[in-house]
Amino acid sequence: MNGTIPRPPRFRRCDTLPSNLKQDHLSQELRTILQSQETEMWEGQINYAVQQLCLALGAKAWWLRNDVQNAGGGKGKTCAWGGVKAKDLDVRRHVQIYTQAVAAQHRIGARAKWKPMTKQDLLMSGDITEANQTGQRFSTLLWFWRLEDGGALGSEMTEFYRVNWLRAKARVARWTEEKSMVAKEMQWTVKSFQFLGAEWASRVTNAGVDEHGLRAYTKKQVEVWNDFAGHAEVVFKWAKSTSKREQWRQKGPKPMSLTVPSGFGGGDPMSSMVP
Repeated sequence: MNGTIPRPPRFRRCDTLPSNLKQDHLSQELRTILQSQETEMWEGQINYAVQQLCLALGAKAWWLRNDVQNAGGGKGKTCAWGGVKAKDLDVRRHVQIYTQAVAAQHRIGARAKWKPMTKQDLLMSGDITEANQTGQRFSTLLWFWRLEDGGALGSEMTEFYRVNWLRAKARVARWTEEKSMVAKEMQWTVKSFQFLGAEWASRVTNAGVDEHGLRAYTKKQVEVWNDFAGHAEVVFKWAKSTSKREQWRQKGPKPMSLTVPSGFGGGDPMSSMVP
């Protein structure tokens, strides 16, 4: 003996979860309490697996972008791809933990709010790894990247979420601006139709021409542009007062049909010009 106290061997104990016990082994009240605690345990494991999955995917993407692309020679490429494969094993391990925990929640009858993890969810696009990449106007993060982590990821993902938050903020600002512009464009469209109708009404009067054909054509143009203005007002009013879901269900107002003004046709030599 050299004066050091030997450490006792580690003691491991495997406890059976309530979901694996038979119904007659526990009372209903105790089973309810234990199942609630088991659900919280699985929730914690799912949250941890998702957080570690995000870190593993980010590390894998960083390794691909920096080490693999910048590696020189066959030996360097081999070593770089070895690091990528190691990160890919971490990704698969966390996905397996996540899948098993979600399946355990289903077994105990808990209301699972987690989605299944697919191969498409594990793809790292350039929008995530490269903040300055062009063509990111409509790109959004996948569902598990948007989960609240309570600051558990720390500074490793701070820059990533900061850039994506700024991107989302710019997208909201653009949509807000487009919404206000669309409302203005609705008003401008109606006013432009009304202006063209009034313009056609004043052309014959200002020109001083008394030909029936020209007057018939002018009156037809006035009716057309006034119909455009009236139909636009109806459609825009319906769009403003109807929710997006109802707009998908309904087809909206009926399309406008142009009618020939009364008084034209018959013996009028210019009636063939009026559709």
